[in-house]
Order: sequence, then structure tokens, then C-alpha cells
Amino acid sequence: MSTSIYNLKVLRMVYESESIKAVAEKMFVSQSAISHQLRVMEESFGVELFERKGRNTIPTKAGHMVYGYVVNILDEFDKLHAAVQDVKKSRTGEITIAGSINLGTYLLPAIVSRFIENYPLIHLNLQVYGSSEVLKLTANGDFDFCIVPVKLESEHLIYEHIRSEEIVLTISPNAREDLFPKTLKDLEFLPFVCAPKGTQFRKTIDSALESCGIIRSNIVMEVGHPEGTKQAVRAGLGLGMNFRFVVQEEIEMGLLEEIKIDGLQLYKDLYLAYRPHKYFLPIEQKLIDFIKNEIKPKK
Repeated sequence: MSTSIYNLKVLRMVYESESIKAVAEKMFVSQSAISHQLRVMEESFGVELFERKGRNTIPTKAGHMVYGYVVNILDEFDKLHAAVQDVKKSRTGEITIAGSINLGTYLLPAIVSRFIENYPLIHLNLQVYGSSEVLKLTANGDFDFCIVPVKLESEHLIYEHIRSEEIVLTISPNAREDLFPKTLKDLEFLPFVCAPKGTQFRKTIDSALESCGIIRSNIVMEVGHPEGTKQAVRAGLGLGMNFRFVVQEEIEMGLLEEIKIDGLQLYKDLYLAYRPHKYFLPIEQKLIDFIKNEIKPKK
């Protein structure tokens, strides 16, 4: 016969009270039911754990040894039960999520920080990679979910559209006058600081401009991180294009100037991605709902 947590609890109570009768009365069962539970334990271990001495039930040498382990097992089980209840009640938990470089660097940290203020016992791990790598690792189960600005078709991922984010054109306020574009056509020849060729963000920008009939011919620098792009544009090296949330602070501080051109209005969709049939713990679902609510367009 196998040993259950119930068997262990009965053994502990009999050991501590030295009375089958007292345990039976406390548990509202018959004395024979308690005796049966002890026999199950003895048959499982192959030794006698208790012996009768008058009205008392006294542990044997083996019973003393087993009791020490039983106490530890039940204490750990109680901790396990409490931990599971905490997770169910969304008080604690560990969550690993990921974002693309733009989202993971400029958008998600502030949102996640506000969430942790409400759930301080949560251990949250935010990873930042390129979009393709983020999606691959999410599909492999490394992350609970991810937020990305690209939808790469895969049977291993489910996508939920969150919002469309504006991509803005910027320049240094101190740049030479001839670097300021006046028309869409000007973008073909003016200097640009861009993400590296082949990256998802670069493909997005190039494709959007090509749909407007623009093929840029003057890429003066390729930078692998949007922060580097911003710094090069601020230094007056050329024009830059980034998500609004990446450059909004610099625009408000006057470190970058937003340029609006008739006919140029670019947006990129943002997605939540996760594995099919992924079960989200209550705290994970709360985080998802919180992020979606924070990112979705404000009315």
C-alpha cells in the first residue's frame, strides 16, 4: 500500500497524543479507522511503528525515527500548499517575459515597474532581444510570453494585437538647414542613421517608405540599438526614424525635433505572443491584462 499525506498526519497526531482514541475523537472517525491508517504505514515500511502499553499507544524505535521525517515532510507540504495558494491568489510568483529591443528597453520597464508596485512579492524577469530571437525563445518555452512589433507566422505561437504604434521622423534641432526635408522626395537623398540592414525594424521602415515610392540612398550609419541611433541623430549626423515612445522624451526636452511631412504617416503593430495551450497562472494573467491595458490606445 502507498503512503499518503493523510497517513502521515494520522501518524503525527498519534505519536504526539499517544492515544488512538483521542485522535479518533478529534477527527470524528472510529478508532478502527485510525488503527487502519497506522497499519497502512507499518505495511508500507515493513516495521512496527507503535506498540500498546495499557491505554497508550507508544512509538517504537522505528516510530521515533519515522516521526522526525514525517514532521519535516508535513511542514514542507504545508509550505507547498501555502505557496500554491499564494500563487492562486496572485500574491507571489515568478514570471519570465521578453520584449524586442525597442519595447523591452523603452516601453515595458516602466509598465512592469508599476505592476510590481501592486505586487511586491512577484519576481519578474524581463529579457530583451531582437524580435526574431524573442519569438524563437518564446516558442521554445523560455519565456511565459513576449511583446514584439512583428508577427512572424508560426504554428508554435499565438499573437494578440495590442495597438498600432506611430513611427516618427526626427532630426537634431541644431542640424544644418539643408538636412531638413521638405517633401517625401527629399528622403531619398538626405543622410539617415538606421538600424542594421536585415533587422525586422529596418525591414519595416524600408518597406513602408518603398510603399510611398521612397528608396533611401544615403545611409551614413547603421546602429544596432535605438539608443545609439538617437545619439547619432542628436549629434547631427542625419535623420532618424523610431517608435514614438523611443524618442518622445527627447522631443519634449528639445533634444530632438520631430519632422512632419505630408504623405508620411507610418505605424507598426504591437503584439502579445505566447505558445498555444499555454496555461497562465492567475498572476501571469493579471500581468498580461495590466500590460495590455497600459499599452492599448488611450481614448
